[in-house]
Amino acid sequence: WDNAAPETYRTASQLAAYSEIGSPQTLAGKNKVFVVERRLGHHRLMIEGYIGRNFDRQLPAALDIKGTDFDFTIGLGDNIAAVADNVKKLTLRAVLFGAQDDDEIEVRLNDVTLEMTEKDDTWKDPQIFSPNKQVNLGRIDRYHIEPDQKLLRLDYDVPPQLCRVGQNQISMRTVKRAGYEQGKNLVVEKLEVHLDYE
Repeated sequence: WDNAAPETYRTASQLAAYSEIGSPQTLAGKNKVFVVERRLGHHRLMIEGYIGRNFDRQLPAALDIKGTDFDFTIGLGDNIAAVADNVKKLTLRAVLFGAQDDDEIEVRLNDVTLEMTEKDDTWKDPQIFSPNKQVNLGRIDRYHIEPDQKLLRLDYDVPPQLCRVGQNQISMRTVKRAGYEQGKNLVVEKLEVHLDYE
């Protein structure tokens, strides 16, 4: 692996990022995705010592049926509120495992309830292995989407004025759970903020 040419173990998106990334000034006004980090997801050769591990990250996380708030922290690097007129679309995306299409989930950003704009109960993701144990990923293109995978993707519209530079709080809770089975909680697998400029 260490002797492989870069193009053999890096995805196209990684190669583009390595060649295009620059200073904050270079990145200003460009589309971005901010994420809540998931546990694991590193190549096994890159996790020697605690500093290279992410076992204490916030996701995945289970939402209980009682409607208890579960809080997550996400870092936003752009001053989105200050450039609100240039923001074409700002979306908070949640990907859940064990959810049904008619489950109701409340999502708040910095204590303001967000409006859901899109729901997809056929969503697939090669980075998510539930109900199996999460494994170290290495190269994403080595993994295949399971055809029977059952994920729910929820998109929420985010008013730019809600966003702060740095740490922001996402709060989630179960409002209504359809077809609940004892011991089967909804699992939040991914949380992302997608920022699209005009």
